[in-house]
Amino acid sequence: MKAVSLFLFLSSFICSAQAFEAAGSLEDTRALSDSVMQSLADNKLREGVLKLKPFNQAPTAEFDVQLNSLELQAPAMGQRFGKAKGYEFIAEDAVGDSLIRHEYILKFERFVTVWRFVYYKSDEGWLLVHWGFNDNVQALF
Repeated sequence: MKAVSLFLFLSSFICSAQAFEAAGSLEDTRALSDSVMQSLADNKLREGVLKLKPFNQAPTAEFDVQLNSLELQAPAMGQRFGKAKGYEFIAEDAVGDSLIRHEYILKFERFVTVWRFVYYKSDEGWLLVHWGFNDNVQALF
């Protein structure tokens, strides 16, 4: 019984592993981030977030949970903030030669959210290591 449990446990890691892509250049990271933001600004949340999936390093199941959570939050955000109506690139910050962060605001009719995409420069290229958003606009100042 313990052997079966161990097999199932280890199999879950193997099955959840996914091949991921690396962005070839710094410009490619910006293009990917811009593309996601444009989809979000066009009120296409699912389409925008799915653009990140090939570059995301989390297991597929974890990524899907994040996406589903966002989709569940979207109606409440729409009621509170209104429709998305555009985005603005705010900043690009580097930490040494290894990390780059693109920061944006997603503009709604009545509010903005702050989106961040962080990439790590590996031997394979630029890997997406974090993405997310919040409503803490004060942190921009």
